[in-house]
Amino acid sequence: RLNHLQLLSCWFDEQSSQIGLSSRVPNLSVMVSHDEEDEIPSVWTMLPSLTNLRWLVLRSSSEATRLLPLPSSLQSYSPFMTLETVIIEGMEPWEWPDLVEMLDDANTRTDAGLPLTRLKLGFTFGISDFILGNVLSALEHSAIRFFIVDGITTAPPDIIDDIARTLPNLQSLTLAYRDSYRQHICSSVVWPFATWEYAQRFAQFSCLTHFGWNCEVDLTYSPAIMEQFEDGFPEDWWNNRREDFFETNVDVVKAFASYCPSLRTMSFLVNGAPVYNHFTAQRNSSSQ
Repeated sequence: RLNHLQLLSCWFDEQSSQIGLSSRVPNLSVMVSHDEEDEIPSVWTMLPSLTNLRWLVLRSSSEATRLLPLPSSLQSYSPFMTLETVIIEGMEPWEWPDLVEMLDDANTRTDAGLPLTRLKLGFTFGISDFILGNVLSALEHSAIRFFIVDGITTAPPDIIDDIARTLPNLQSLTLAYRDSYRQHICSSVVWPFATWEYAQRFAQFSCLTHFGWNCEVDLTYSPAIMEQFEDGFPEDWWNNRREDFFETNVDVVKAFASYCPSLRTMSFLVNGAPVYNHFTAQRNSSSQ
């Protein structure tokens, strides 16, 4: 039985939806290409035939102008009625109303809530907290447990309030901040407010076990660095003594863990991956 279908740079016509076997495929990965004759990616011609689809990955090729369809073109098809895991990478910021409309449409078709448990949204350029708020409102009746947003250009601490209120059962949260509207690659940056202002908002989560962000924490020198200063900073001083520096990241993790008792791991991201630092919070018997 075919379990995972991967399509790279393919074009589809109406006959594609007549493939009977495709209706039983639960997992689909698509590299969306640009079709000059169509306003929407032609892969959406095929997707309505995938009635058993549970896991969907959409990635944009360099020439694609959009990833999502116009909701009006889907007619009776509502993909979020069955999808449990969705990864969308390379979405243009101006496509967000289409995403919200698709989610709202699925919400109106069921009283049981959406089955969606894992969602990653990766934008070409950053989105505002206003856009994020609209997406969160559309996710309010979903079963989201794992949520990743790569590309926010405004990051006030109260966005954590919005996420905690809308997704109270969240287990994993990852946020990537863009400090410029021109930035389109996730990299380590300084977030606009102090780390403790974000940390205290995490007291609202009761199930969250992991948090990842691309916050750059400045290196802090300890008084011991004065010995290196007096010696004229020998060539190998940087790798010589750990006591010359405070583990600033560790202090940040401790702050988040103290406010959020359920937190177990925390990552600091560079280029979209936790390659910079990954920490595990160890607690005593009283969860401190």
